[in-house]
Amino acid sequence: MSPISDGEPGGCPMSGMTDAVAYLLDVAAETGLTAHDLDELVCDAKSAEAAAVNNDGMHAQLTYLAAGGDAGVIAAQLRNLAREAGR
Repeated sequence: MSPISDGEPGGCPMSGMTDAVAYLLDVAAETGLTAHDLDELVCDAKSAEAAAVNNDGMHAQLTYLAAGGDAGVIAAQLRNLAREAGR
């Protein structure tokens, strides 16, 4: 048993993101998973995040985009979208 986990099946004994990541690294090591094995899980998580942002409307969408990029570049992309839609 690792010093990171307390051996409780199915539960995360730790609190906080750093502890949770350490716990999950322990589980991945115990099961022999690689980063490649997690690809689909990560894609599914991001897809669910994108769906939630899209369902929350334009303000949430633009907030999400602005958090991850340059406002000038995003503005150009918005203008391109409008132009392609004939607006």
